[in-house]
Amino acid sequence: MIETPGTGAPQSPWWYRNRSSVFGTLYGAAFWIPLIIDSITQSEYVPTVVLIGRQLDGDRSTTILFCIALALVLLCFMIRLWGSSYLQPAIVWNADAKAETLFIEGPFRYTRNPLYFGNMFMAIGFALVAPPIGSVFLLITNALLINGLIVHEEGLLRSRFGEAFERYCAEVPRYWPRLRPVPSNGTLQPSFAQGLLTETFTLGLFLGMCCFFAPMPYGLFGFLAFYVLGIVSQRFFARRAP
Repeated sequence: MIETPGTGAPQSPWWYRNRSSVFGTLYGAAFWIPLIIDSITQSEYVPTVVLIGRQLDGDRSTTILFCIALALVLLCFMIRLWGSSYLQPAIVWNADAKAETLFIEGPFRYTRNPLYFGNMFMAIGFALVAPPIGSVFLLITNALLINGLIVHEEGLLRSRFGEAFERYCAEVPRYWPRLRPVPSNGTLQPSFAQGLLTETFTLGLFLGMCCFFAPMPYGLFGFLAFYVLGIVSQRFFARRAP
């Protein structure tokens, strides 16, 4: 579903308006809470990929699992880049959910929520590198938050477009994409440069995860640097977008 800024729409709840911060808090908690628990209990801080790798054949399996986690985050970036190429940073990162135009283009012909669909892969990727407790926490809270965001947005779209949106819902799944796309209802062409500006934060997360190939603590410092750079650049482009 696609929204463009409009006027007269009610203000979204605080958790929607601050969804980027809520996502960041959940991801941070998935790593820092287990770290605090392990420091108190004097336990070993072990990522999920390492634990699974130990049950298989050690370092080789751990490396393969980490590469899978990295590939999932890259997949998230590619999916979001495709969807965001039809949007603008000011729309994707707009505080309130607003709807002035409903159109069916690109990945929105397969799933109603391609950006959130991509987020699921990112959550799985980061869950693999988080400790087990953090992994479970991240997967559950991420799913609940995404579902809440979708329900809120679809409520607005349903009230705004009525039967047109209902027909769209009947043809296109909310989550998992259909195999064959529905017909397009417009001629909008994607702008991947625009999509890249919109997804600088997601790109920063992918590049940050790549840094974990470096020895610690350099890998962690690299990840934090890209994480902060992604946040700053995303806010910059969102504010300057028309």
